[in-house]
Amino acid sequence: MTPVGSTEFAILLWGTVSAVSAVFLYEVYVIAAEFGWIGGNGGHTGTSKPGDEL
Repeated sequence: MTPVGSTEFAILLWGTVSAVSAVFLYEVYVIAAEFGWIGGNGGHTGTSKPGDEL
């Protein structure tokens, strides 16, 4: 395995941190929309029947 320099390591590290942060923020957004905390349709598609939600 070839050793990498500090610049390459920093790019790899911050790229990974940025990607993980983006996925985490997207998951928070999806959960917030599902619970109706923010815009979105509150997780309802219009096809549910009464009693489907617990």
